[in-house]
Amino acid sequence: MSVRRLRGGLNAHVHAVGIALGDGARTTVVLRRKAPEGHWRTPERAVAEFRTLAILHGAGVPAPRPLLLDVEGRYFDGPAILISHEGRPVVAPRDAPAWPAGLANALAKLHTITPGHFDLAFLPTHDIGAIRERAGRPLTGSLITDPLAQAVSAALTRRISAIASPHLCLVHRDFWPGNTVWRRGRLSAIIDWSTATISNPRLDIAQCRVDLAMMHGVDMAQSFLASYQERAIAPVRDGWFFDLLIGLSALEEFRRWLRGYQDISLTQLREDTIAVRLRHFLALALHAAAEGGDQAGGRSHGRC
Repeated sequence: MSVRRLRGGLNAHVHAVGIALGDGARTTVVLRRKAPEGHWRTPERAVAEFRTLAILHGAGVPAPRPLLLDVEGRYFDGPAILISHEGRPVVAPRDAPAWPAGLANALAKLHTITPGHFDLAFLPTHDIGAIRERAGRPLTGSLITDPLAQAVSAALTRRISAIASPHLCLVHRDFWPGNTVWRRGRLSAIIDWSTATISNPRLDIAQCRVDLAMMHGVDMAQSFLASYQERAIAPVRDGWFFDLLIGLSALEEFRRWLRGYQDISLTQLREDTIAVRLRHFLALALHAAAEGGDQAGGRSHGRC
């Protein structure tokens, strides 16, 4: 009955499709298809996302319901999945305290999905070794001559061996507000599971903090962290390390990320604004690293 593009999708072509059912009722579903520059490079990635959604739905994690898997492109022009339509992105909240708390609550629930309780063998595993390898990579491009990037890289390299490995769990790996949808003021689903892995939960925490800092400022990132700490099942150590790790990637990628922010209605954001916010966030994380604190901006005394 209708088709419209959904904003914010960088990893796949995403459309809301209005359909009429046999009994005359109408509903809306979401079609996700392979994009040339996205993460669905093989049909197996579509299968993995579909299976991940089935596990999440069964475990009560807010996520779309998987409806149809089209691996061979029988109905569409390539690998595709149909999923339930659960709401719309909310990135400029009216009720600021409730908004980061909703993000944190959903993420803490996600991180209860572990290989010990669910069959996640079809997903790749990124253990502490892979994280240490990423942290030790040399700077490239414009970051080579950036003093802040140099300081971040040095801090990561200096502390790589001291980073502990907590329990592994299901990790989204692109958890930011644009990959959540809301209905009636509540987070109704985490979306876009094309990068899901078994890994360290601190990757998701830091990813969301970096995006929140660039979108709304450091205070919003700290509010999210405080809410996560209240809900999570295990204490987080060395949060500053992961803030630096994800923040360093953001220094190189923030111009591309800005396109996603603007596409989901944050049209007032400009390159210089998010650059200043990101550099402030990284400066706080470097300060925490120098003091040996657990989180950017100070020590953590809560649970997360």
